[in-house]
Amino acid sequence: MNETSVNPLTAQADAAQERLRARMRWRQADTKTRLEIWAADGIPAVLMDGDIPRQFLQTPKALLSECGSLMAVVSGLDHQGVEYLATLLSGSEPPEVRVVLLVHATCPTKEKDLFDVLALLNTKRLQVWVLPVSSWGQRCLWVLAARKDSPSHILWAASSGNFGLADPEIDDTHLVTDADPLVADQFVYWFVTDHLKT
Repeated sequence: MNETSVNPLTAQADAAQERLRARMRWRQADTKTRLEIWAADGIPAVLMDGDIPRQFLQTPKALLSECGSLMAVVSGLDHQGVEYLATLLSGSEPPEVRVVLLVHATCPTKEKDLFDVLALLNTKRLQVWVLPVSSWGQRCLWVLAARKDSPSHILWAASSGNFGLADPEIDDTHLVTDADPLVADQFVYWFVTDHLKT
C-alpha cells in the first residue's frame, strides 16, 4: 500500500477519534462548562439562518444575556436543564419565562427535577406547565425568545431536549433563525391556545 492511499484513511481515523474525544468532553462536562463549549467541536450541530448575531451559534449561552422574554416547549428536562433555568432567572434583569415541560414515565425528567423547577417559581418570572404525553418519541425543543434591545425574535428549534444540554445523539440538530412577525405571532397563538389553557 502506498503512502497516498493510507493518508486519507489516517485522516478519517484521526477525525473519528477527535469526534469521540469531543463527545467524551461533552459527557463529562457540568452545565456551566457545557454552556461554554456548546457547538465548539460541532457538538451539537447548529444551523443558523437570517441576520442572527454570531453569538447565537452558542444559543443557550447567548440567551442568558440577550433574552428579554422566552417561551419554550421542552422535553427531557433534567438537573442540567433546571440549572439552566435557574441561571437564566438569576441575572440582574431576568426575562419573563414560560415553559411547557413534556413528560412521560420513561423520559429523563425525574421527580426531583420537577420539585427543583417548583422552587424556581418564587422568582415570579417563571411560569411552568407540565404536559404528560402518552408516548415518548423524539426529544424536542421549541423556543421563541424576544431579544433585549432589538425588535426581533429568535426561533430555536431542535431535535434535542433539555435546552440543548442533554448528551447529544447522532441526529441532534439545532436551527436558530430570525422569527418573522407572522411566525412569532403563530408561535404565541399556538402556545397560548394549546398549552396555557387553565
